[in-house]
Amino acid sequence: MITKTNLIKLILSLVISLLIAYIPNYPLSIEATHTLFILVLATFLWISEAVQSFAVSFLIIFLEIILLGSSENWQSWKIYLQPWAESIIFLFLGGFIIAEASTKTGLDKYIANRVLKFVGEDLNNVVSAILFLTFVMSMFVSNTATAVIMLTIISPILISVSSNGAKSLVLAILIGANIGGIGTIIGTPPNAIAIGILGDKAPSFLEWMYIALPPAIIIAILLRIYLLFVYPSNGEKVSLSALNNNNETFSREKIYVTAIFFITVILWLTGSIHHMPTSVIAFIPIVAFTIMGILSGKDINNLRWDIIILLVGGLSLGFAISHTGLDKWIGKILEIDNISATAKILIAIYTVAIISNFMSNTSASNIILPLVVASTSSAIANGTANITDLEYSVIAVAIGASFAMALPISTPPNAILFGTGKIETKDLLKMGILTLIFAPLLIIIWLEIYKII
Repeated sequence: MITKTNLIKLILSLVISLLIAYIPNYPLSIEATHTLFILVLATFLWISEAVQSFAVSFLIIFLEIILLGSSENWQSWKIYLQPWAESIIFLFLGGFIIAEASTKTGLDKYIANRVLKFVGEDLNNVVSAILFLTFVMSMFVSNTATAVIMLTIISPILISVSSNGAKSLVLAILIGANIGGIGTIIGTPPNAIAIGILGDKAPSFLEWMYIALPPAIIIAILLRIYLLFVYPSNGEKVSLSALNNNNETFSREKIYVTAIFFITVILWLTGSIHHMPTSVIAFIPIVAFTIMGILSGKDINNLRWDIIILLVGGLSLGFAISHTGLDKWIGKILEIDNISATAKILIAIYTVAIISNFMSNTSASNIILPLVVASTSSAIANGTANITDLEYSVIAVAIGASFAMALPISTPPNAILFGTGKIETKDLLKMGILTLIFAPLLIIIWLEIYKII
């Protein structure tokens, strides 16, 4: 049930949005004005967290149907439901299915245990292995689930290491969980939002990795070096005998999940050869794991449907902004003379990165990305930008949404790992602010290099 405080936030958000959208005399059509109201209201609700994020998505679609649907042709409202059938939704669902199957069969813990035992007992090696494992896992599994899995694995180790060792291990998970998701389309919701917004202009699964994975790896390496200097191990050793060994058997179910995973990923990476859409390939794990009984109805219920609903709401809002012409008006407002397209992208990355530290990065992307598209589209119309700038600006901002690591509330992994008591707010602030400063610059530099190569 909604609390009194959140009810007040909801009412204030509604009143302020009505005043902003309808009191001034904007040069907008009535449909564009209604869309402006929906955009402003959704923004306030996402920022204030007056209601749950996914509930805002339902509200967006409802208001679009009521305010933008034609009373003469009620079939017109169906266009605002089209995002439910967007290919990116099924691609993300496929990622969730793979993650659920991996967790249920214990494949994730099995692999993590084996890798940790392989690297030995040197603390530096263990921290690097934890970061690497978390990074790779987060490319295909939600960062929240990844953080929980890795924390469960290293919990016995945390008891026996020094304060610096514990901080390094926990922060390694945090870095890998937040940064690893940048590397693939299905790694984190902002990536999926970017793909949905770009539509036909969106990069393939492999092209996204070409663009996003290199800077993600560099950022992770730089932050690993940061951990070495700020939390030195001084040659400390770690006892791995306490690791959980309950999932040591490489069962038939694990073999099956591994095979389907590799088949799916290989097909995603070779799309340029067989030309099968990535969203169609995503049906392979969806069908394989449900038909063979790896996942039950209860497992399907456990998927993060709230995230999918949030994605749908963001895509529907972006469609309404474009369909009603509001994007052109916003683009003109956001035009800044004498600033290059690269500088505008950099500003947008810093904006979404900062905002994402105080609210869900998915919600932040839903707010910022349509504005970026509007601004860049306006610049294209004026001849000061091109289609490539539009693609790179959307991708760069989506990547920037994953740089939220400065506060315990910034992301679910931050909150989960802060709850261990092994790290303090100052540990997050130091690393998070450093990331906020250098990571956007690194993204811009890499994109400029990528354009050349």
